[in-house]
Amino acid sequence: MCATNFLLRVASVMILLLAGVNTRADESADANSAPTLAPPQASTDAEGNMADAPKPAKADAAKPSATDEAPVPSAKDDAPTPPAKNETPTPPAKDDASTSAKSDAATSVAPAPAPAPSATSDAEGELVTERYADGSVKIERQVTKDAAGNYVNHGTYTAYAPDGTVQKTGVFQNGKQQGKWTQSFAKDEGHLFATDHDTEFQGPFVSEATFVDGQLDGTWTIKDRNGQNIVEWNFDHGARNGKWSWWYPNGDKRLEATYKNGNLDGEVLEWGQGGQVNSKTAYVDGKRLDKVVGWYTLGQKHYEGNYLRVVRMPEPSYDWWKGSINTTEAAPGGEDQKHGTWTEWYRSGNKKTEAQYDHHIAVGKFVWWYENGQKQAEVEYQTGVYSGTFTTWHPNGLKESQAEYRNGELVDKWMHWDADGKLVEMRDPSKAAPAAKDAHQAAAAAPQSR
Repeated sequence: MCATNFLLRVASVMILLLAGVNTRADESADANSAPTLAPPQASTDAEGNMADAPKPAKADAAKPSATDEAPVPSAKDDAPTPPAKNETPTPPAKDDASTSAKSDAATSVAPAPAPAPSATSDAEGELVTERYADGSVKIERQVTKDAAGNYVNHGTYTAYAPDGTVQKTGVFQNGKQQGKWTQSFAKDEGHLFATDHDTEFQGPFVSEATFVDGQLDGTWTIKDRNGQNIVEWNFDHGARNGKWSWWYPNGDKRLEATYKNGNLDGEVLEWGQGGQVNSKTAYVDGKRLDKVVGWYTLGQKHYEGNYLRVVRMPEPSYDWWKGSINTTEAAPGGEDQKHGTWTEWYRSGNKKTEAQYDHHIAVGKFVWWYENGQKQAEVEYQTGVYSGTFTTWHPNGLKESQAEYRNGELVDKWMHWDADGKLVEMRDPSKAAPAAKDAHQAAAAAPQSR
């Protein structure tokens, strides 16, 4: 096996991982590019800014749609480089005496201790020995017959180098790798990461991983001849899951990332050789969390929020046996999404709107203010629809309207007062005509304009 391919591939993981790191998200934008933070019911002007706070719907009010447009600032992606440190023993050399005692036949089959219980066959296990041309042992493995009568690896498996040292060892169960496996790479089998890093770590290198039913499951580590960690990756049934780490040769951490169900989820941290943090980037479900800021003019903030940016990185697949990492073209990642708190200001600097999003869906409290600071409207959202009390106020501070919603439906009386506090209208949803309810449903299903 050629370790050149394997060790070069380690670097590719670093490049793939950091394809979206080190993006500066603060950007300038004029009023024409500002996102509309008001929910769908709010009317907007030609620039997309909220003209008026939304009014609680009457008995036939429409359900909201909480996906409004916003500018997509550009982001530059810088990619650092990989890894190293810690302790691991070099696999033991095979006993020369035992090697010389082997049969001179090219391949021999002899009875062996009973292998692990087979789920597919009750046949007695066999020990198979494969040899090099000079008669020294190349592979020793246990096999058994499956239900169809085919021989499959089942039990211990050990591969040797021509000099008798162990190259690969582990256990098979019904043809699939199971439990802890170890393999080694000689120093002269190739560069470590790239030509400019070939002197960083010293071989032989030891790769150790755990498997469940033939899939990487648990920790995969690669260490140098001194036992220093180079990389440590975690998997769950073949998918990247948990903490992934890379080190410098002196044992200092180089890079750290967290995966969840195969996607980056959490902070990606990169350190310099002096221990300083060079970059810190947050990810959520594989998307990079970027802060964006829009400006009326320089120094006069218009809006501020966070986007989950689509980062199209090639999809890697890992072959521990061959020591290779292969990549395929990245699948389309969808659209950028608002996430977290979004705030908008008037040109005067007073707050205009504050909203909460979860993957572009309105959640929690939305609040609007008049330019003089007087509260204009307030409503609670639950997964994109009204849920709770929706209240609006007149500029003089008197309540203008109030209604109760549950899962987007009006559930209590809608009441409307004039600027003098006189009740001018009231609707009871329980007494709404069927036609009005149908109109409400139709309006809710209709596309919303900005």
